[in-house]
Amino acid sequence: MEFTDKQLIFAKYLLNRIGFSNDVLINQYLNKLEAVHGRIRNYKFSNSKCFDELLSEIDLKKRFYQIKKKNIQNINTVTATDLSNFHFCPVSYSIEKSFYIEYPTNEDKRISGKELHENLRLVDRIYPSEKITHPERTYPKEFTNPKIEKIKNCKLIFAGHKNENHYFNNPTKSWKGQPDYIFRDPNGDFFAVEEKFKYLHNFDFPIDKELYNYIERIKNTFYNNHIVQLLSYINYIKDYNIKYGVLLYWYYDIDIDIPFVHDARIKVIKSENDQLLTETYESLINFISKKEMEFNINTNLSKCAACVVNKYCIHKTQLFNIVKFPYNKYDLKLKRVIFPEELKNKEKLANKKL
Repeated sequence: MEFTDKQLIFAKYLLNRIGFSNDVLINQYLNKLEAVHGRIRNYKFSNSKCFDELLSEIDLKKRFYQIKKKNIQNINTVTATDLSNFHFCPVSYSIEKSFYIEYPTNEDKRISGKELHENLRLVDRIYPSEKITHPERTYPKEFTNPKIEKIKNCKLIFAGHKNENHYFNNPTKSWKGQPDYIFRDPNGDFFAVEEKFKYLHNFDFPIDKELYNYIERIKNTFYNNHIVQLLSYINYIKDYNIKYGVLLYWYYDIDIDIPFVHDARIKVIKSENDQLLTETYESLINFISKKEMEFNINTNLSKCAACVVNKYCIHKTQLFNIVKFPYNKYDLKLKRVIFPEELKNKEKLANKKL
């Protein structure tokens, strides 16, 4: 952990105010915050962004009563994105449905990913050769993947990017969704493609075997919530007889504020593997109907620290085993905690309004 002793005391104080009470959980959460928000600046590690995030959450929860609520009284349709978000975390699903998220986490990466997503790189042929020019540097980003080339050479039937207002509907399931693409392969079979843009640092210098293997494990890990989303296209779209799906991860980095893709991986999903989809769909319908559900308090803090709605969440403290729908913003009230003696009149941090 890169926090100094006083920074660690201050960080723990902030997390105690948010609701954390377990030192083991606090250390785990801080480790992940560093991994997500730590930066190398002038060849030195900086964790100032970690404190920016914590202080921003404190400020939001001081004004929890001002959080704007959405009207979710009548939810008549479940979307493919709903299924993905719910499987990722029922808490984050409830939060996003309940509130207008005015202070998202990792907004810069989300915007970069969205911009890259709109490039239609599977059909506009900007992959695999992509050159990014900057007044100071030129980045040739070239890589090949024969499996992706096979997809690009299939017949494009539908591109969600170009048909933003076109959704496929399944009245039986009260479901609607819009895949990124539908193609037809040389055998005449239709398949859906869902692409995701995932931030991952691009090491453009030699790295050791241990780090290489770690990065490869990351690149070859496909998340179940994305598989659920893709399965819903395969099983619930009735306009085409979709035989299978392809989950495509584009890995990108940002240099001098310029996002660029440096690698890609795919996973083929068969239509028969629908148990995961069925369980997720039924659980979500029950949650919407009953307005609450049990929650496993042993949350994955790695997900929590990077979650886009984590500032609005209290469940990451592992103190609540029930999730409400809509989310109860009154649970977000800060805890009363005595300011650490070690920091009084010794750090500028102590002068910040808490």
